Amino acid sequence: MSLSSTRTSLISTLNAAVTIPVYVDGENFTPKSVKDLPFIRFTFMPNQSTRGPLASGESQHIGAVNKKFYAGLARIDLYYSRSANSATDAFATAEQVVAAFMPTTVILADSQLIIEASWFEEIRQEDSAIGVPVFIRWSNYSL
Repeated sequence: MSLSSTRTSLISTLNAAVTIPVYVDGENFTPKSVKDLPFIRFTFMPNQSTRGPLASGESQHIGAVNKKFYAGLARIDLYYSRSANSATDAFATAEQVVAAFMPTTVILADSQLIIEASWFEEIRQEDSAIGVPVFIRWSNYSL
């Protein structure tokens, strides 16, 4: 199992949920003016990996003892220009993203991707834009 299949699946789900440009971690993009807004910045953050069950009751869930387990977050930052309707538009997009990542299990070619939770936080005011961070908590078990 590779983390790349998890990352690819999350990015595909995000792209299907929104109509504004998505820029993925590792891509060089710096907005030069407000005409580049709105856009989304996707950051993949795996933060845990191990082999085998994490607790005695989990061995049934992930099968054999030597299965791989990964967990982490995806951070999705929504950026909108500062205008009269920008907060409304940003929250509407945040709700779309959260709805696209409702808790579920996705079977990938080599693993199970489990979306555990999704949420967004308060608007951040920046110089020429507002930002809304959305977080997706995920885990992945090898099959």
